[in-house]
Amino acid sequence: QSKLHSNLGAALQLTGDADGALASFRLAAERDPGNRMARANLASALLRRGELDVADEVARRLLADHPESPEALTTMALVRLARRDPAGALALLDRVLATDPDLGLARYQRGHANLGLGRREEACRDWREAMSGAGSAPYRFDCARALAQWCGGS
Repeated sequence: QSKLHSNLGAALQLTGDADGALASFRLAAERDPGNRMARANLASALLRRGELDVADEVARRLLADHPESPEALTTMALVRLARRDPAGALALLDRVLATDPDLGLARYQRGHANLGLGRREEACRDWREAMSGAGSAPYRFDCARALAQWCGGS
């Protein structure tokens, strides 16, 4: 049932129902605390609502329970970016990409971390790589938007 609630949360998120998505992600994480993706989705939903401290706590617990998990590392990196700590985010994302260089979300967010550090050229390279990677499909639009905004569209 945890997976069902997690999928429902993702669907509700796509329809713009942030409250419903958060409730579904919370239920999924409570029903199966071992479900890393449910906990990562919960932290991300909390971030989108501006509940940074609660998202930080969820991400910290997830990372403590699964210190090498790409979901945990990427989720904590998102929190670091929200806390305006691009260097901390970059270190976490580099750990993810060292084991899975095609993870689209990590590569996309690495671009934002580099941009936050004033490294526009590296950010543009990250977004281009994120667009061409095997796991890039969900992030192509976001990458294209970042490239258009920060890299002259290419």
